[in-house]
Amino acid sequence: MLEELLAGLKNDALGAINDHPDVPNEKLGDIMDVIGNVTKEHVAKEAVNSNGLGNLMNLFSESENNENANSLQSNIMNSVIDGLMGKAGLGKSGASAAASAILPMVLNAITSKNSSTPDDDASPLMDIFGSVLSSAMSGGNSKSGGIMGALGNLFKK
Repeated sequence: MLEELLAGLKNDALGAINDHPDVPNEKLGDIMDVIGNVTKEHVAKEAVNSNGLGNLMNLFSESENNENANSLQSNIMNSVIDGLMGKAGLGKSGASAAASAILPMVLNAITSKNSSTPDDDASPLMDIFGSVLSSAMSGGNSKSGGIMGALGNLFKK
């Protein structure tokens, strides 16, 4: 489902980078791929952390981000910039401009989908990141019972 969200944002993303001299329009596909892959990687890493699901729920909510969600968002941004420089061949200026313009669109789209349900309902995130979260669950990290334990605890409230 993340791929569908990204595809739906391509026209807006193109408009955001269209006039930037350091971001060629033909790089849009690479930019969207990097943003999607980096976001999935960070979601998977966060999912196995203690209170990781809570941090993800906070990041992808309309509530003000807590410190952990802010840190996660910053880490995603920095990794996207690095990925755009390495994988998409953009310079630092172009990578920063593309990430600053497009990543918030992606995070807002995920937040919008997640906000369609009550704050304690993680099902939209499971729909968006299902395979990534499943991989994180089976990664062998048993801290706090993994994502399924976190989901179970979340729904017991």
